[in-house]
Formats: sequence, structure tokens, C-alpha cells
Amino acid sequence: MKAIALQNKIKSSRVYTYCLHPLFFSAFFFLCCHNAKAQQHYDFNPTLQKAYHNILQLDYKEAQALIDQQLKTVPDHAIGLYLKNFNDILPIFIVEDKAAYSKFSFREKAVLNTLSKLPDSSPYYYFTQAEIKLHWGLLKLKFGDYAASALNVRAAYKLLHEGLKKYPDFVPMQKSMALLRIIIGSIPETYSWLTDVAGLYGNLNKGLQELAVVANGTTIYHTEAKLWLVLCEHYLLGQTDHLDIITNLSNSNPQNKLFSFLEVSLLIHDAHSETALGYYNNKQIDAEAFTLIPSFYYMQGEIYLQKGLYTQAIACFQKYIQNYKGQAYIKDSYGKIYLAYWLLGNDKEAKHYKSLTLNKGSAKNDSDKQAQKMAGKEVLPDKNIYRIRLMTDGGYLKEALVISEKIDHQSFSNPTDNIEFLYRKARLYHKSMDIERAIMMYNQTIEASAKTSDYFAPNSCLQLGYIYRNLEQNDKARVYFKKVFDYSHYEYKETIESKAKAGLSSLEK
Repeated sequence: MKAIALQNKIKSSRVYTYCLHPLFFSAFFFLCCHNAKAQQHYDFNPTLQKAYHNILQLDYKEAQALIDQQLKTVPDHAIGLYLKNFNDILPIFIVEDKAAYSKFSFREKAVLNTLSKLPDSSPYYYFTQAEIKLHWGLLKLKFGDYAASALNVRAAYKLLHEGLKKYPDFVPMQKSMALLRIIIGSIPETYSWLTDVAGLYGNLNKGLQELAVVANGTTIYHTEAKLWLVLCEHYLLGQTDHLDIITNLSNSNPQNKLFSFLEVSLLIHDAHSETALGYYNNKQIDAEAFTLIPSFYYMQGEIYLQKGLYTQAIACFQKYIQNYKGQAYIKDSYGKIYLAYWLLGNDKEAKHYKSLTLNKGSAKNDSDKQAQKMAGKEVLPDKNIYRIRLMTDGGYLKEALVISEKIDHQSFSNPTDNIEFLYRKARLYHKSMDIERAIMMYNQTIEASAKTSDYFAPNSCLQLGYIYRNLEQNDKARVYFKKVFDYSHYEYKETIESKAKAGLSSLEK
């Protein structure tokens, strides 16, 4: 009955999709090596360990050859079947290949049926099935099959829970359950019914603590655990003081395309776009990397747009549109080409790409929704406000400050521009570590936004929560995190609320 209720509920509401970020998705795919003697079906031998590392380098062909070598000897080898599943669907997720998704979807039931018939005398019996359930659950979520995705995640949670009761010290399951607790625990209140109906229980703090135990341990898993701990703290809690861990990991594995992707993503997210650009300029992001992960084109376009190199940005976004097989960030890419032509003063091409923004791609994630809303406006904000926004996002703070100071006393004809200018200055001061002025401007933004439905006020509350938490003024931080939930019907709502919820949870440590 719960499953039927869950399916009916999902039909009438769109499932929260923050966990679709590739960094979180990849976290569930990291495997572990077990040194204890295991049954024939559960031996994570050197051949499969090498295949695992090949997959993490996105060397799918070499990995498949090694996996086939193992399965030829033992056709129902649990680790081999698990790695084969991993190797098949990771590229589907990365490039959002719907045709390949349809082609391989039948394999989930077949491989799980084989694994379920194996002896349950190893922790890998539970771990491999749970991970495959999670992988397919996230892939189904990627392609909009929300009911099936939720049921997959529920099944994975139950398998991990059961497995940990029998094997509480098995590190791979500890890490997976910790990550699952974190993601479930960060779901916004809007979708809390989902976890209730599915019987899932998340706990952000407990998940972070469990992950930290693995990260600080002496097993071979500690590096991976540190990586995912940083990612969770970065995206959910707004903490960026551990970024050097990922930088060191990427630098020590320069041929690993996946690690480079994570590093570049975090650098751009944390306003270090010029550093991220170095990865492209030194050829670490080569032709093969662009083929394996088309998002490298998108991120390069982002950097050029922030830097004010609009022609180069246009070319990168066009390549992303041409090479990406899915729908994610397609509308956003058209929107950014429209924005680049508008900033260049090319009204003819801007009008053309405005139309494409409205009619191409889909508006499922926050960025695509924002692009749709931007293209639907008759008049865009002042061009200098947009330049300040882009430069601030990329970490080009001195350039943004110069523009800001030139228009500091300007009164805009559009009232919304006046509010946005307050918000952009707050973000600029915040990233420039001028905290006193940032607090003042965030509060002015909140006050001026009383009758608007933009995201400037709720995100100002979120940022003030971060500031006061860092100042160890937890009571004030709690007030501002809670204030985020006073707002409704604005872009980025799910992401902002998720971060506010995580922020509140972090204060309960």
C-alpha cells in the first residue's frame, strides 16, 4: 500500500532533484576493496580493482575488458556484475543519453535477480545490490521516472540497513549509508512527504559524522571519504575551507578526467574561475575530456562569460549544445548565448537566441528555469548590473568593484534594478570579505524586497545565516536560516531551502 500511495503522490508533484548534481551521483559509485578472504563470488581481486580505477578515469573500454575477463571465469561474480553495471550506466548519466538509457534499462532486473540468488554470507551481498539500486534510482530520477526512482532508493536504504545490522563494521556500507543519510536529510520541507511515505530517515549531522569517521580512518577508503565529505560540506553547508583536499587529489591524478571535472566545478562554484581556466589553458582538459564530459564546454563558457570574453563564451555554449545528448542546461546555454549577444550590443542575434531560449530545452533544473524566466522578460536589468553579477560569480572582484563604484549613486528607472543592485553589492562585498558592508547590504536587500518575488531576499537570508554561523553567532544564524522559509514562489527555491535546512542542521551539532 505504501508503494501505491507513493506512486500516486509523485504523479501529482515533481520530486526534489538537488541530488542529481553529478558530484553527488558520482559519490554513490565509488567502490571499495576488501582485503579479507571472501567467497569466490565476492573476491575484489586485483583485476577488478584495476577495472574500478579505470572506470574512475572514465576509461570504459579498458575497464570492460578486465570485467569481461573476470566474468568469463565466474559469470555470476558479484563484484564483476556490479562493476559492469557501473561501467554501463556512468557514461549514460554523464551525457544524459536517453537512447542508451532505454537500451540498457532491462539489465537492472536481470543483474539484481542474479545477485539475490548468491549466498548472503558476505557483506558484499547487501552492498552490491544496494549500490545497483541506488545507481538506477538516480538514473531514473535523471530521466524523470520519479516513482520508480523513489522506490529504488527505498530498497537501497533497506538493504544497507539490513546489511549493517549483520556487518556493522563493513566500511563500504558505512560510507554509502552516510551519504544516503546526508542527501535524505537535506531534502527541503516541501518534499518531506516523500521520505515519510517511502519510510526513509535521513540525518544530515549523523551522516556527516559517519563519513568523517571513515575519512579520518586508516583504511584505503579514507581519501574517497574525505572527497565526499568536502563535497557535501561545500554544496550543502556552504563551507569552502577544505577545497585544497580536492585540488591535491586532482593534481596527483592529472590524467583522471573525473577528478578534473570535480575540481573545475568546485573552483567555478567558489568564484575561482581564473584558476579553473588554467585547467583549459594547460591542456589538462583535452579533446578526450570534452568528449567524455561535454559539461567541460559549458563550464568553459561560464568562465568566459564571467570574464567578459563574450565571443569565446558563445562558441563554448554552442559546442555544449551540439555535443550534449540530454536536456539539462540546454535552455540555460541558449539563454547565456542570448545574454552574451545582448551584452555585446548585437540585438539581432540576441533576439534570435532569446527565441531559442524560450523554445529549446526543458525547464526542470533551477538554471534552466531562470533562463526561461529571463528570456520571457520584455526588458532585462541594466547591463552593468549583469556585468557585476557575472564578474562577482567568477571571482573577478576588482573589476566588479570598479563598475560598482561608477554607478554607486545611480538611480535606475526600473525599481527591480535598484533592489538587484543592492543584492549584487552585497554579494560582491561578501566575496571580497568586507563582511560588515555585506551584512548591511544584505539587510537592505531584504527590506527593499518586501513586495517582490525574486530570490534576492531569501538568498540574502541564507548568506546572512552563513556569515553569522562563521562568526559563531549561532542564534542570529538560526534566525536567518529560518527566515528563508518565509518566502515562496521564487527561482532557486528548492536549492536555497535545501541549503537553509542543512544550515539549521549544522547548528545542532
